[in-house]
Amino acid sequence: MLLKYNRNLYCKEALLKAAFNFTDKAYIHLSQTENEYIVDFVIKEGNTVSEQEFDNEMIFQTMRHNLYLETADIRKIMVARAMASTIINDEEPKKQTIDFNADEILTDWFENNENN
Repeated sequence: MLLKYNRNLYCKEALLKAAFNFTDKAYIHLSQTENEYIVDFVIKEGNTVSEQEFDNEMIFQTMRHNLYLETADIRKIMVARAMASTIINDEEPKKQTIDFNADEILTDWFENNENN
């Protein structure tokens, strides 16, 4: 089956994602001319794929890509803000004191176990 898509309407990323979603059902070959993307696929045995399914997938992937581009700046801001809030520390580190008994620390462990 041979399908053609206008390069002014669809982006390459959408074509690749749409084709990838059908690799389990068909053998797919992609090419292009100056104005069109060409999708040539042979359906694998025991599967069915219609032109309309591939058309819908192209539209879906194109819209996903457009949404990705439209929201790129806000996603960058959100990630930057989340990361910035984790690395800013205005507090002075608190000094910790450790109380210990030197006799307990310097005692040989084996001596204690032999006496038991």
